[in-house]
Amino acid sequence: MKDFIKENKRALIAVGIVILLIGISAIVGFVLAGKKASEPETTKVMETTQETTTVPETTQEETTAKRDEYYSRLTGLKSSKAVSAARPIAIMFNNIVQAVPQHGIGQASIVYEAYVEGRITRLMGIYDDYQKIDSIGSIRSCREYYAHWASEYNAIYCHYGQSKYAVKFLNSGVLDLVNYNDSVGESAYYRTSDRVSPHNVFTNSDMLLSVFKQKKYDLTVKTDEKPHFSFAEPETTVPMKNAKAAAYVSVPYSTNQPYFKYNEKEKQYYRYQYDGKHIDGATGEQLTCKNIIIQFADFVLYGDGHSLDMSHIGKGTGYYISNGKAVEIKWSKPSETAQTVYQLADGSELVMNAGKTWISVFPTEDRADVVLK
Repeated sequence: MKDFIKENKRALIAVGIVILLIGISAIVGFVLAGKKASEPETTKVMETTQETTTVPETTQEETTAKRDEYYSRLTGLKSSKAVSAARPIAIMFNNIVQAVPQHGIGQASIVYEAYVEGRITRLMGIYDDYQKIDSIGSIRSCREYYAHWASEYNAIYCHYGQSKYAVKFLNSGVLDLVNYNDSVGESAYYRTSDRVSPHNVFTNSDMLLSVFKQKKYDLTVKTDEKPHFSFAEPETTVPMKNAKAAAYVSVPYSTNQPYFKYNEKEKQYYRYQYDGKHIDGATGEQLTCKNIIIQFADFVLYGDGHSLDMSHIGKGTGYYISNGKAVEIKWSKPSETAQTVYQLADGSELVMNAGKTWISVFPTEDRADVVLK
């Protein structure tokens, strides 16, 4: 045997090497086979993942619908797609004591208040959600400065009559109007029997929408139209530096003596006038707002010595009030139709808390009578 091994040593070494290599190959093959059996097929999983994310178009649309949120351009609050795209309307409200309570004013997103003749005030409500209001009034006549403010929103301006000094601007074509003085516009209004004329003119959503349709007014916001105000996200609060306390706000117009009280729990201001709560007669609810802007302006008389005008074009000062605090602001309006720009005292943009806004345009000479505490 020894002689055999000696004589065939090289051949036996070669055979051993072959056997060793075969064994190693078998072990490697076994390991790899086991690994493949235990691991998922990566290519198939990726293909499945790709198919899952790209094939079902309905899933993508549903995800987009959930992600998209719509906001009112007038309040900054979450709203419907239709309201976010709705062209605003502006409605002139009577505010003499014989005409209160008003109907439908509680649904306005923004309300303007300013003097007219006789030291009484008129109110103008700005709406973007006006599809279902059963009673709106009482409606009163236009003053030119109210028409200018309505144009800042590209609003359809609804009024019943006008000052002679407003006629030129109303006839300029800047505004789409619903007045009583044409056969179509007249059908937008009716008189009630529970109040004396001229304090008994009313309307409602159906009547207004019918007239808008007859007049072929566009009811959609223009794509390039800039929102009037900048709002913080609805769930956030705007920081107010160097603010003063404003849980009680009095803007003492002579006749109605209005004021606001802040409700800490609801984060809203409740409005009062004529020694009582300011109520929407259609709902029985007291008027509230999130923001108050007091804008000081100079009031002057036209040449007739009776009709009132104001210097609301130019620059001035005022207050922004929200969440029980007030800060000083500046305002500017370069032309009749330009938007009034509100800035903080340092010149930075005024960003408001989301919610309804009340704008009181008050005489500069009576500024000291305003009470904030």
